[in-house]
Amino acid sequence: MHAATVAKKLQPDQVVRAIASVTDHAHAAQRNVLMITFHYPPSNTSSGGLRPLKFGKYLPELGWQSSVLTVPTRCHESTDDGLLQQIPSGVSVHRAFCLDTKAALSIRGKYPGLLAVPDRYVSWLPSGASYAIRAVRRGQVDALLSTSPVPTAHLIGLVTKRITKVPWVADFRDPWVETEGSEVHGRLRLSVELWLERQVVRHADRILVTTRELGDYLTERYGAMIADRVQAVYNGYDEADFNGLGARADASDYFTVVHAGLLDVHYRNPEPILLAIRQCLDGGVLPQGKLRVRFIGAGAFADGGAMDRLIARLRLEGVVQTVGQGVRVSAYWAVDPCRGARGQRYCQADGRIRRRLRCRAKRARGYRATAGRAV
Repeated sequence: MHAATVAKKLQPDQVVRAIASVTDHAHAAQRNVLMITFHYPPSNTSSGGLRPLKFGKYLPELGWQSSVLTVPTRCHESTDDGLLQQIPSGVSVHRAFCLDTKAALSIRGKYPGLLAVPDRYVSWLPSGASYAIRAVRRGQVDALLSTSPVPTAHLIGLVTKRITKVPWVADFRDPWVETEGSEVHGRLRLSVELWLERQVVRHADRILVTTRELGDYLTERYGAMIADRVQAVYNGYDEADFNGLGARADASDYFTVVHAGLLDVHYRNPEPILLAIRQCLDGGVLPQGKLRVRFIGAGAFADGGAMDRLIARLRLEGVVQTVGQGVRVSAYWAVDPCRGARGQRYCQADGRIRRRLRCRAKRARGYRATAGRAV
């Protein structure tokens, strides 16, 4: 697929249309949306935090002021205070009480699973819902927009919606319940989370997804109940982030593949792609010494040593590198080789890919086609 056909700019106007379609404030001079999001600066554990961050930047141009309900900084496994400078000056941020069940209640690495449904941050629900309800009743909020992961954000939206009747948009950046992975947490938890997801999609006035395929995935599960309320608002790049970025002079003979984001042994396991690379190298399909694979911000999977052991077992020490979260704008041709490794059908061509496709299309042409076909 050609980069120019995939790379998309941000489309905040679609978000505005989704919100306006469920509110009675289409012509009000001052309209306010409360965004409920776990990932938000200074968190840099997920690129998903860029979505609400950029919504907050551009919604005022379209007549909507925004505020943010999120969690305390201590709940994030990795932070970058430099990201705080990107929060728009007109956006107020409230950090409601929340604990990480794993960090706060673990004994020898184990913690009560009941206290991690739908996620480890479910303690955010009481304080978050309390704040949102008060904000609505004070007349400070005309609409809610909750975004996941993590799904507790949607539960805050659900409780607030049910009590105040405020219009509510639920934004799914990823699927919540993946039945293919039910064996990881057990059938009981799967049943509970499917019920919670059903309540969210039943009561949300509008459901946003990041791809049509994800919308189809949800519609297939819930049918006519949600079919007319699902709308795709794609991830994209912010052109302003690339202002002043000159073309990269790359004299390297390496073909470089970058995965930017978390890795996980269950849902985003790098072993299949690394095993394929090892086999291609051994079989002469890929040239020795000409390939680099970089994992940026891989999280606990890399930090805990599992990644190092995998690299050593496959003899890829000179090929695979893991680096921290510091790279924000890269001119590499990047793919996400691990998403979909378990056969998911909902195809998430997410913002990380789009930002780097934009780089490839405008800044870094000229990678050899033969290397691309090999990978």
